[in-house]
Formats: sequence, structure tokens, C-alpha cells
Amino acid sequence: MSFRPIFPKSRAKRILLIALTFTIVVPLILIARALITLGTVSTYREHWEAQLRQTPPSNVIRVVGLGDSAMQGIGASTPDESVYGRISEHIAARTGRPVYQANISVTGAKVADVLRDQLPQLQKLQPDIIVVSVSGNDANQQVDIKQFERDINTLYAALPKDITIVSDVPGVDHREAYQPILLEAASKHGLTVAPVYENFAPHDDKITSYAGDFFHPSSKGYKYWFNAYRPAVDKLLVSIEKTE
Repeated sequence: MSFRPIFPKSRAKRILLIALTFTIVVPLILIARALITLGTVSTYREHWEAQLRQTPPSNVIRVVGLGDSAMQGIGASTPDESVYGRISEHIAARTGRPVYQANISVTGAKVADVLRDQLPQLQKLQPDIIVVSVSGNDANQQVDIKQFERDINTLYAALPKDITIVSDVPGVDHREAYQPILLEAASKHGLTVAPVYENFAPHDDKITSYAGDFFHPSSKGYKYWFNAYRPAVDKLLVSIEKTE
């Protein structure tokens, strides 16, 4: 008595090939995508440092970026496609004036890091506009709530309210605990909040809106971040134009 195989040999080979693809090839692709994203950390830092070393031309608008990897643009295909890059390009296109890019944000920064390392540089940069994105690492790493409250209030109190736009807490773990504190601090110190989460959440697609590490936004994702900042940026530009 003989038995027939459940699947013909050719079909069994196809099934095996598909299984191998999903167990070996797909994970390798995902790892490669994540490594490519992480590989931009030093590249983008060097790019913004090079911009900072440029001599500002006359009639320039000085845009300072403070914060973490989101302000650095990690995940975007190019620095120009980051939220900071898009804001800079928008300002230049709208005003017809050159933009001096002073993006001193640091990947991995928490609010305490911005206070210690970035804020002291602010005065010498003579900003016309300040854009800030920091809080995501605090929430994701569950920084003590009371410490976060002290840090965010100290930072916001030190920022010039007439020219500063801050991001709310992006869509990271534990966001719900930190968002109310950030919003209360921004209101207390008169700072404008860019509703990043509100703009990004409807497009929260892991395939297209996130980079290869599935954590940072992609170029497309940063477009939604830019849309959150844009109304406040345009309002500041009107004020700048009126005073000149």
C-alpha cells in the first residue's frame, strides 16, 4: 500500500521557499532598513553642523532648532525632508530671503539635555524663529513625571515666547502621562504648540509614515509634522515682515 504526499513536490518546494523567505529574507531586510536609518545619525549631525558653520548672509532669517532626533530629521531620506528642513525651505520660499540654519538639536536628547547643552547656545545664535521638538524620549523612557514637569517648565520659561514654537508629545509609549504636563507648561509660559500628534495620527502607517526602524518618521511622516508647525510659522513670518 502506498501513500500520496499531501502536497505535490513542486508545491511543497514553493511552500518551503515562501517559508524561508519570511523567516530569513524578510528579517534581514528589516534589519537592513533599521541600520540604514541609524546610519543617518552621524550623517545628519555633520550636515547641520556644517550649516551652522556657514557665515550668515545679509537679510537672513535665523531659524534655530532645539530638541532630539525628530528635529535632527532621523528617518527622513535627506535632511531637507526633515521637519526642520521643510520649515527652513518654506520660510525661504515665502519670504524670498536666505535662511541661516542653526539646528543644534541632538539625537537622543531629553528635556534635561536641552537645558544643559542646547539652551546655553541660544543667545549667541540671535534667532528670529525657534522650533522645538523634545519630550518624546522623556515619555518613551518614562522620566520621572515630577522631574519632567520641572524640566519642561524651566525650559519653556527660558524660551522667548514671541518667536518660539514647540511640538507636543509625539505618538510614543506613555504619551498620555506627559502630554497634559507639556500643554500646561506651554500655556503657562505663553508658547505656541504645534499639534504634531493630531496631524500625524490619522496617517500613522508603519509602512509609509515611518522610517526603517519603525520608530522615527519617514520623509512622508515629517511632512505631517511640518503641517503641524506651518500655521504658527506663517504667523511668525507676518510679525517679522511687519517689524522690518
